[in-house]
Amino acid sequence: MCWGNIIQFLASTGTGSAERLGTGLVLATPEAEPPAGDEPTPLEREAWGLVFEQLVYIGDPEIDALARRLADRAVVPVARPGYDVEGIPRPLELAWPAGRIGVVLHVDTEDPTSMRCCREAGWQVRAPGGWTPDELAALLSAEGERR
Repeated sequence: MCWGNIIQFLASTGTGSAERLGTGLVLATPEAEPPAGDEPTPLEREAWGLVFEQLVYIGDPEIDALARRLADRAVVPVARPGYDVEGIPRPLELAWPAGRIGVVLHVDTEDPTSMRCCREAGWQVRAPGGWTPDELAALLSAEGERR
């Protein structure tokens, strides 16, 4: 099952119902109280876990490290790994579509055609070393990327 299928059941509080999944997963119900503070909800942690599983296939330790630092922040929504965007020749390794923000492989930033396509499509992308977790968290919360 694709992690995106799970995410669709989340409410803006990070809670949701999985009754239509039929997978045996036990997820929070809409009546559940979200945890207070800056900690991600259990459901968000589970969704990030699915992202990490996909990042294994990418095999870039910098992208994995950045994703793990972001996953610890409740203000950062769960990224979409290996995200394809029409008009961009290479996948975005981590993406937040509502904010049009992405992380790409370092080699992709060296390809002027790929970077031009990203800009023309309205995406702001950088290699993992080009972002700080604080910068991404600020951009994503400012863009209203939160589900």
